Amino acid sequence: MLRYKSMVMSNEREVYIMSAESKSKKDLVADVSSSTGLSKADVQKVIDQAFSVIVEWVKSGHIVNMVNFIKLSKKRREARVGRNPRDGSELHIPASWVVSFSAGKAFKDAVKES
Repeated sequence: MLRYKSMVMSNEREVYIMSAESKSKKDLVADVSSSTGLSKADVQKVIDQAFSVIVEWVKSGHIVNMVNFIKLSKKRREARVGRNPRDGSELHIPASWVVSFSAGKAFKDAVKES
């Protein structure tokens, strides 16, 4: 169920924020199981294995491109200087690897139309 909350921002512009029930992997397994007729145990195994393969591909530097859905890749975040919010002192933030995600066109369009 989707709910919308109205918020008034400091510049007197009203903004609507959508809040929805979160979905879990368990929900994904149940939905795929009911729509395919496969057992939940079999669907669970397939989803777990698919996620494991995708993680290994991204970790090893491959770009995972599921056309019109998502594109995942590994990206280097350079070292930088940050600030401690409590006292304002400078902090060294070391370089790290992060996951880069971008939604495909069909995915974006489907969300935009909803």
